[in-house]
Amino acid sequence: MVPFVIQIVAAVGLTGWFSFRNGQQAINDVTSQLRSEITAHINQKLESYLVTPHLVNQINLNAIYLGELDVENKQLLERHFWHQLHLFNLVGNIAYGDWEGEFTAVQHTVDNSGIILQTAGKFTNGEMHTYSLDNDGKRTQRQKVKPNFDPRNRSWYKNTELRGKAEWSEIFSFFSDKQLLVLPANQPLYDQTGKLLGVFTTGLYLSHISEFLDSLEVGKSGETFIIERDGLLVASSTIEPLITNRNTQVERIKAINYSNPLIRGAAQYLQNKFGNLSQIQQPQQLDFKLNDQRQLLQVLPFQDEQGLDWLIVVVVPEADFMERINTNTHTTIWLCLGALVLATGVGMITSRWISLPLLQLSKASQAIANGDLNQKVEVQRAAELGVLAQNFNHMAQQLQDSLVKSRESEERWKLALRGNKDGIWDWNVVSNEVFFSSRWKEIRGFAEDEIDNHLDEWSKRIHPDDLNRVMQAVNDHFAQKNSFFAVEYRVRRRDNSYIWILDRGQAIWDEQGNVVRMVGSETDISDRKQAEFALQESEERFRQLAENINEVFIINSADFSQVIYISPAYEQIWGRSCQSMYQKPDSWLEAVHPEDIERVISAFQKKAQGELFREEYRIIKPDRSIRWIFGRCFPVNNQAGEIYRYAGIAEDITERKYIEETLAKSRDFYLSLFEKFPTPIWRSDVNAKCDYFNEEWLNFTGRSFEQELGDGWVEGVHPDDVEKCMSTYLSAFKECQPFEMEYRLRNHQGEYRSMADFGHPYYDLEGNFAGYVGACYDITERQQAEAQLRVQTQQLSQALHELRQTQAQMIHNEKMFSLGQLLAGVAHEINNPISFIYGNLDPAEEYIQDLLALIRLYQQTYPQPTAEIENLTREIDLDFLVEDLQKLINSMNVGAERIRNIVLSLRNFSHNSETTMKAVDIHQGIDNTLTILRPRLKAQGRRPEIKVIKDYSKLPAVNCYAGELNQVFMNIISNGIDALEEALAKPEPPHPCIRIRTQMSDSNSVIIGISDNGYGISEQVIEKIFDPFFTTKSIGQGTGLGLAISHKIVVEKHQGKLQCISKPGKGTEFMIEIPISNRTNNTTNGLSLSNK
Repeated sequence: MVPFVIQIVAAVGLTGWFSFRNGQQAINDVTSQLRSEITAHINQKLESYLVTPHLVNQINLNAIYLGELDVENKQLLERHFWHQLHLFNLVGNIAYGDWEGEFTAVQHTVDNSGIILQTAGKFTNGEMHTYSLDNDGKRTQRQKVKPNFDPRNRSWYKNTELRGKAEWSEIFSFFSDKQLLVLPANQPLYDQTGKLLGVFTTGLYLSHISEFLDSLEVGKSGETFIIERDGLLVASSTIEPLITNRNTQVERIKAINYSNPLIRGAAQYLQNKFGNLSQIQQPQQLDFKLNDQRQLLQVLPFQDEQGLDWLIVVVVPEADFMERINTNTHTTIWLCLGALVLATGVGMITSRWISLPLLQLSKASQAIANGDLNQKVEVQRAAELGVLAQNFNHMAQQLQDSLVKSRESEERWKLALRGNKDGIWDWNVVSNEVFFSSRWKEIRGFAEDEIDNHLDEWSKRIHPDDLNRVMQAVNDHFAQKNSFFAVEYRVRRRDNSYIWILDRGQAIWDEQGNVVRMVGSETDISDRKQAEFALQESEERFRQLAENINEVFIINSADFSQVIYISPAYEQIWGRSCQSMYQKPDSWLEAVHPEDIERVISAFQKKAQGELFREEYRIIKPDRSIRWIFGRCFPVNNQAGEIYRYAGIAEDITERKYIEETLAKSRDFYLSLFEKFPTPIWRSDVNAKCDYFNEEWLNFTGRSFEQELGDGWVEGVHPDDVEKCMSTYLSAFKECQPFEMEYRLRNHQGEYRSMADFGHPYYDLEGNFAGYVGACYDITERQQAEAQLRVQTQQLSQALHELRQTQAQMIHNEKMFSLGQLLAGVAHEINNPISFIYGNLDPAEEYIQDLLALIRLYQQTYPQPTAEIENLTREIDLDFLVEDLQKLINSMNVGAERIRNIVLSLRNFSHNSETTMKAVDIHQGIDNTLTILRPRLKAQGRRPEIKVIKDYSKLPAVNCYAGELNQVFMNIISNGIDALEEALAKPEPPHPCIRIRTQMSDSNSVIIGISDNGYGISEQVIEKIFDPFFTTKSIGQGTGLGLAISHKIVVEKHQGKLQCISKPGKGTEFMIEIPISNRTNNTTNGLSLSNK
């Protein structure tokens, strides 16, 4: 019996132990591979993220050097930054601060819902103004003002100014949101002399990195984070903040003090193990205990050329992977114990007479011990051995199920790898078998089942130009020349297009140094490659520009001992080969004219002492022709501010020299021509003093040349015209703009004649302002004719005014008649169906209550409904439907009542069909008008609601034409709404409000005041506001008849008064005064035409 029991225990125990060990080893392999892949993936993403800010800075620097961007043009700089934010979505903000304290920045809002502009400098008095930008990049409204802001005091500016090269600045919390960390990339900008002009800074929001870390799946509860060497957190996969407020100061959090226990524990372990995190220079795979639980740790150093030195950390609880293994182990132990107890008990009772069945059981257990778990013992004696055999068979089945579950656990973690956002591949080099994840196939445009797991599926889709380079990288890694396999190349997608990918991998070697396996991942880097190609294209444009301009462009070494580059234009202008300059850098001097050579060499030597070289000289070409050259030379500084190149430009100015000589001859010709010209001509110098008058001028004034010189000519100007004449004359001089003026000038007979004087600035050959030249014309007769014409024009204007009034009256008659018909028809058509709806709402509510009562009765009678009824009840949410149905009926009642009120308002408003006056309630007419205008008063989009304040006094009924008076209210309130909408579109808009007040006057009249708090109306507009067809609105927005018609209705039809009271910035108020008892004899519908 004892050997039998020992065999069962040994077989079951060994099977469970091997199952546990195999599962644990598989989990260790998977977790190690998973941690390596995750850290490699994070490393690749960081490289992709961090290259973008410096790339943006370099593009801006190239744009400036090529003349495509001017940092002095703030509006152009804002638009340029706005476009770059849309192109590079990883960048949070782009800014430029210059040496004078000017600052321009464009950045995403914290929630990424929009873009804002921040600007500061002299024009803001040292304040930083923040504006919202619309979808076209234009300013909409100012959000806030930050006092005492100077970019030169910011750390990113100071550090870049000190080091003089492109670098990263310290991570800081952004001032617009203390919870937002920014990593700024800085680039200095120098002029030709090496002077610092300013600093570009492009900020990377570290929240992008945290969001990426959060998107990674690291077990059930694993975490990833990035820290600096001093332990400060850069990003993490948790949602907890990375900074804290301490004594009103914002401080970054160290990983050892972080709120997340797993990250805090991992950081404390690294601190204790290495002492100083700077000691970690190689990838590390470690484990430690936290709360008696084993934690798996992966650390990867990350460094770049601009000075970043971080650690990428991945920590995963072993329990995330061992949960299923432990469950299977417990199951196996209980099965073993159960089998042991069962076998021992049954064996003690039946051991004497079941030797043959026991032998069968012994053979079956031996087979199980040998790994064959598919065993079943035939039961021949159900009464004696059936229970034992069945339990044995059940035990064998449980052992087999336990092994299957262990294999399923391993497969589940393989599936977890396939869920990674990068494409994963696993190559068994020995068997040449390969595994491609679904994402790997998706990158190439294929579904899971559309591509096989064969190695040639990878190699045949590599671009032919990249294939040899990729294979060489694989071979180098196999030969252990590189610790990692990493290569960028193009692959063909399903649609035959090519994309760029970054492929990374790690090989595994056996003890003999042979490669047995290689695992890796790949990432689509097409966007990054496009940005790199854009930079290369910018450099290529610079080269093409130099080779296609007509000027000679040359780059020399700092000591002029070597020509680095010279453009092909040298061969055309000098007539010598470019190769001669490469061989002998000073051979260009051999062509300089003998009369100019000494001056050119002297200027060139002064340039070596720090002065700029700018000289005009002649050269003699091999064909003996002479050409004039304008040469310039300037230094080129490196990032340290040192001169390491000299660039020069030589321009052929022979044609310009010829023109200068021609112009000099032409000037003498025109001076002689002016002298005999039959029109008075004058000329002044740069000090506005006249230095020339032609013969006709002197004949007209009867004065000598000496008397007229300087300001002497002013003595002939009429005393009443001197001030206006000199003001126009001197103002034009300040702006260097052409001018014309009229004044009276005394002639040689002592008579004042009206003169039209036209002056134009003229310039010397260098393009500098040299003074003015002008001509005068006698316009005395023309002015007399114009005076007579003005009288005739005034008469025509009066006739036109009367014609416009008649036209306005006819238009209004037709408009009011059509409006009355329209409103009456609309009211009638709406009233019929709404009456039908309104009348059926009460019966509908009664029917619904009856149906609900019936449903409740069914629920009480049949408390256990069928499955179909119960499913439908849950699907339609019957309880909510019953509760909400009464609210629905109530809202329908409210809506129907509102429509009836609107119909009533339309009827009351359309009183224009009445031909006689009658006593009406003024307040009712105003309220009806407000009802019709309610859609315009409500909030629309970003525009807030326009508030209406009614200040009504007790008024008697007023005898009037109600329809026409309602039209007056409509016109004035509509204009008030238009004025408020215009004010809301400007910076610092008011809280929109329209106030309507009524009161009795001492003259037995009612006064209605309608005012708004818009920006008001100027006095010039008020003077014309009641003129027919006068409008300040754009074409198509207004006819200019509304207020003109309103004025006629109030003043002429009702013998009242209509006034407009307004000041710019103070709003506008229209005052309407109507007599209570108005006994006018007008009986015509609309406006009376009796007073035409």
